[in-house]
Amino acid sequence: MTSVTKPDEGPSASVVSKPGGLHRLLGISIGATTFLFVILLSGFAMNPGDTVYLQAETLPIALFSIELLAILVSRRTQVIAIDREGVSVSVRERVTKRLPWDSIVKVQWGGWTRISPLGKRRTSPYIDFFCVPNRKSIRVLGGFRNIDSPEIRRAAEVSAELAAPRRIPVENKDVAF
Repeated sequence: MTSVTKPDEGPSASVVSKPGGLHRLLGISIGATTFLFVILLSGFAMNPGDTVYLQAETLPIALFSIELLAILVSRRTQVIAIDREGVSVSVRERVTKRLPWDSIVKVQWGGWTRISPLGKRRTSPYIDFFCVPNRKSIRVLGGFRNIDSPEIRRAAEVSAELAAPRRIPVENKDVAF
């Protein structure tokens, strides 16, 4: 993260996401897809005249393709810039989303806790910039984008400083899923 304060522009912060958060799921998705494919193939071997198994074998391949695409997209480096103009997301030096402060209604940040089926708890930092309409909101999940908690905290501090004159609420809220 780089943080620069210029006297004429006010506070600003940039959060750089390091690629590689979702690629850890690749091994799990390959294993699950292979397992499903083997089960369907064995069902087809037991009932060679039944085309339901043959048609169902395309499902794991389609799922794996979608997962692989999501993993490749997640490997792009993103820069989330917070300045006096608003919040913007850039990919490869091209702004993909821009929210001016006038459209932001709330900023929320904190820890996002996930509980695995085995009961293991994992907490990642997050920051949300809510706006109206909600589809334009920006959500940064540190666990998926390899962003550390101090970077999210610094972005939240700069956001609070810039949002205060506009009376935009900034709250620290831990969320569990």
